[in-house]
Order: sequence, then C-alpha cells, then structure tokens
Amino acid sequence: MKKKIDYIKKHPFLIFSVIIIFIPLIIYLLSVVPWLPSGDNDWAGFWGGYIGAIIGGICTVIGVYWTIDYSQENYKEDVRNRTLPYISLYALQQDRLTDLLISTSRCIKDTEGLNPVNESNKYREYRLEKVFMVIENKEISYKKELTERQEKLIENGGMEEVYKEGITSLYSRKIVSVPIELENVGNGIALQFNVGLYRLEDKEPKFLFPFDLKVGEKMCIHIFSEYTSDIIGDYVLEVHYEDLLNNSYHQKFEFKVEKDESRNRIFTSLELCGKQVRE
Repeated sequence: MKKKIDYIKKHPFLIFSVIIIFIPLIIYLLSVVPWLPSGDNDWAGFWGGYIGAIIGGICTVIGVYWTIDYSQENYKEDVRNRTLPYISLYALQQDRLTDLLISTSRCIKDTEGLNPVNESNKYREYRLEKVFMVIENKEISYKKELTERQEKLIENGGMEEVYKEGITSLYSRKIVSVPIELENVGNGIALQFNVGLYRLEDKEPKFLFPFDLKVGEKMCIHIFSEYTSDIIGDYVLEVHYEDLLNNSYHQKFEFKVEKDESRNRIFTSLELCGKQVRE
C-alpha cells in the first residue's frame, strides 16, 4: 500500500489524467456495450455510481493516509527541533593588561619566584575548554597552550622586548590573534562535536577529536600566527555535531587573513553566522 501511495505522490499528473479522462470513457463504453438486456441509461447509472463509489473510497483512503503521514512528519520535525543543537560563535574582546614598561627581568623574576606558577606544571586531568589554532608555514596545528614568547606577544599587542648587547629594545611584530568562543545555544546536546580550521583549498581538513557539548556549554578557540606571507588567504572554521536522534549537522564560518599594502599591516575578518546544514 505504501508503495502505491508513494507512486501516486510521484506521478500526480498521471493519476489526475486517468481520473478525468479515462474513467468517464470507460463508463461510456460500459453503457454502450450490451452486457445485459437493459436500457443504456440504467447501465450508465449503475456503472457510474459503482465506479464513483470505488473512486471515492480510494480517494478517502489516500486522503487519510496523507493526513497521517503529514502529521507524523510534523511530529518528527517537532521532536527534532526540540533536540536540535546550534553552535553560536562569538568574537572575544582583548584587553591589554600587561604594562609594557615592566622590564624583562622583572617578568622573569615574577614567574620564577613571586607567583607560584610552577604549580601548573603538575599532572592534572581536565576537560578541554580551550585550544590554540596556530598557522605557521602553510600548516595549521592545534595546541593546548602557546609558547611563553607567543603569549607575551598576545598580551603586549604584538610588541616584543629584545635584549641585545646590554640594550633592551621594543619591536612591533605583526601577529594574528583572534580569540573565539563557541557556545551551544540550541535546544539539545551537540553529540560528537568537533571543530577544525583549514584553508579553503585544503582537500582533507583535520579536526579535533570529538566530544559532547551540552546546552549552554562553551569552548574557546584562539587563532594565532606570526606574520609571514604564507598566512595570507581564505580559511574556514568548521564544526560538526549530531543531535539525540543521530541527525548530523555542520556549520562553516569564513575566516580571512589579508594584507593592507598601503599601510603595511594585516587584518582579519571572521563571519559570525554560520548556516546550519543538515547532512
């Protein structure tokens, strides 16, 4: 029965033509041919009523089936929407908290003695909440943390103290520093959530290992690079995940690194609204 209904759905014009053209023709032929001794009008009325009742019954069954099928589809879609995750992307603001007038020796002294940061070197287990995506030599690598020098560059807005021949000089380095926050603002948990950054021309992008992102949970990403001509280009930040019904989705956010030749500086642009696509 389902196959017949599906066939009718796929060929509505053919079925309509049969009902409008061929059925009246069949009724006419049945009324003309003398099957039994009776008046033509009697047989025409009989066959018309008989076939009309059959057609009416079939149409009623099809109508009921379509109504139930439509209701079931709406119900499934409603259930899917109630469990549908959606990833929202936020670009974080950057505050420069480091005083550039503090000497390098003072910074080293603080990290070694005054502030017990060495405690962070002990073994610990934790949920991955932040990852650094480092662009370098046309390659993109994922790291849990940056080097001390790279962190200083971010804190100082690209300014770096260089000690040479007893003189400390301050240099301006061109860097890409884009902190991002991903949050599940949908209605359901995002299962098998994974994220990756790749160049637009990459054929086999690499992604992080998957994990689950509950409603309201966030993950921080920081795209970082020191300027070389290799980093200029178009990139895609892409996320994949599933809902509780095993439906798969992905979202893509365009990311660009460009150079302003007139001012000899680089700038970045990030699309904040990635269209959700069901796979």
